[in-house]
Amino acid sequence: MTVDDDDVQVWFAQTADINDAARFARYESLLDRTEKATCDRLAGDAHRRLYVLSHALVRTTLGDCLGVEPSALRFGRTRHGRPYLLDTASSAPIMFNLAHSDGVAVLAVTRSRAIGIDVESSRRLPCVDDLLPVALSGDERRDLAQYASEERTRRFIRYWVLKEAYLKAEGVGFSTPPADVSFLLGGTGPYHIVLARPAPGALPRTWSFRMFEIANDYCVAVCAEAGAKGFGRLEVRRCVPLEGNAVVATELRGY
Repeated sequence: MTVDDDDVQVWFAQTADINDAARFARYESLLDRTEKATCDRLAGDAHRRLYVLSHALVRTTLGDCLGVEPSALRFGRTRHGRPYLLDTASSAPIMFNLAHSDGVAVLAVTRSRAIGIDVESSRRLPCVDDLLPVALSGDERRDLAQYASEERTRRFIRYWVLKEAYLKAEGVGFSTPPADVSFLLGGTGPYHIVLARPAPGALPRTWSFRMFEIANDYCVAVCAEAGAKGFGRLEVRRCVPLEGNAVVATELRGY
């Protein structure tokens, strides 16, 4: 599998596809000692299954990109906890980011430019009103106030995934309070997305965004440092690690 400089590939997998103990054990065998220890500390079978699936997705996809056995990949972490590949001597290094929510894992892959991704299920939302002061800027809260309950919730989810994808692409995660970042969302879908206020202290960079739905109930946002062709070509694939994949959608323009 190849990833061109102007490509962004998004892969997603679901724990519903780990339907037997043998497949789970096969995925678990790909993990390194640190990953296995982390998995063992998780409470509940559902969380452990999602963790194993997520990391199997990362290892099989990146291994395929690099022509390396999935279990041989080694990872480091930045001071903010963002994982990155070790021991890759490429002039166009693979960049990736992982997110998961409620039984679904998503992975964004590109080359030579920063990338972030987030996913949220609309099935397990807490009370939106309780989150507004810590999650949204004043302008975003005023935007939500214009809408009835259902659309307010939809827009809140979209603001949230955009913020998390962007802060992960910046490499800072939630060490920056999400309310310190502000977006403008034009329309009610497809949305016109504008980063109105970047993270405090962020380097001047141009970011491009994509937002879409997968598996009916999940909203995904991808933030990529703009290349020569802006966001570039986006390809979305559903996959079962080590089994195969199918292209769900291919889009050619960024917002």
